[in-house]
Amino acid sequence: MSRFELDEMAGQRLEENVYIEPVFFTRLELNKGFQIQYTNGWNFGLMDNQYLKAGNAVFTIGLVYNFGQK
Repeated sequence: MSRFELDEMAGQRLEENVYIEPVFFTRLELNKGFQIQYTNGWNFGLMDNQYLKAGNAVFTIGLVYNFGQK
């Protein structure tokens, strides 16, 4: 972080963090060429900071269809 402002005022100190973000991916074939897929994950920081914290969990779900599959 090169600059830190809180309510348009300069912060007292800069913060830094290292993040780890494990993500898990699964795809399930329902029938030939049609699949359902989901991804879930989260992130967490290795350093304890007052402001610079890790984000929220992630969950996505989708459908996949392969056209012209032999």
